[in-house]
Amino acid sequence: MYHRTVLAVTDFSAASANAAWRAALIATEHSAHLHLLHVVSTGKAPVPSGSRTPIDTQLENVRLHLKAIARRLRSELGADVSWRVVRGDPVWESVQASHNAHLLVIGSARRNALRQSLMGSAVERLIRMACIPVLVVKRGAERAYRKLLVPVDLAPHAEAAVSAALDFSRGAEVEVFHALRVLDGIGMPAADAPEAALRRCRNTAMDKARAALLAIIRAAGGTTRVRPALEFGHPPGTSLRQEVLMAPELVVIGKRDRSLLADFFLGSVTQRLLAEASSDLLILPVTAKASAAVVIAKPSAPLQRSFWNWNSRISRGN
Repeated sequence: MYHRTVLAVTDFSAASANAAWRAALIATEHSAHLHLLHVVSTGKAPVPSGSRTPIDTQLENVRLHLKAIARRLRSELGADVSWRVVRGDPVWESVQASHNAHLLVIGSARRNALRQSLMGSAVERLIRMACIPVLVVKRGAERAYRKLLVPVDLAPHAEAAVSAALDFSRGAEVEVFHALRVLDGIGMPAADAPEAALRRCRNTAMDKARAALLAIIRAAGGTTRVRPALEFGHPPGTSLRQEVLMAPELVVIGKRDRSLLADFFLGSVTQRLLAEASSDLLILPVTAKASAAVVIAKPSAPLQRSFWNWNSRISRGN
């Protein structure tokens, strides 16, 4: 019996095919059940326009296609797979289905950047509405993740994010990254500060941040496969540069309960990585409950939080 469920949403595109394959790899690695979902948009035919096939036959064709995908994932990867076809709004139906899952996996293809920034994409809507971790797959999936980047601030929930990343990819090399703003630790206007004073302030800020980052890694149960990294700079741009330099296969990041569209105008790390990073992106919804779980933990004991218990509502079976 499987107590973990991975939900993969597919629209039969190349991007969603990568997502389904990645979801199957994750499901087999973690002994989870994989559920495939295809949503036929209300008022739209699920086959190319111009077909005169009755709607019932069209839906049956979609079911046969999805069944074939499930059969392949089962035979080639050994995944335990179920599938379902529904009609409705793709984002809404996907969110509803995610209420019974622990991880939502979706594919992402590059689109017009200006249009996405002004209107928001379906991917952004899903991330904003989902209450469980969302894995955005941007590349082909051939093996388990081996290299992870975890950008964090120094807030309490960072421990939970690092611990979840370690549990999600247990054999991977992990870099926990923190970007310091240029003026962090400087108690006076930069223009009025002597160069030596600025240098001392920056060094002090770097030392304090490094100590805090190491404490987060220890509290999260960090091992020898985890290393800290710090740089000065605006967090969105600096995190993206670190993603380019490290070339991870997966970036894991916490997402606060805010609109992704609003985050774009604020220059959020999540929005920047979602739009420009080439790595897959695992987005963990950070709520007051998640932060509280870290605050009440004993300081001397590693957090040891399971990725699969991130959504405590599901883990309790409610």
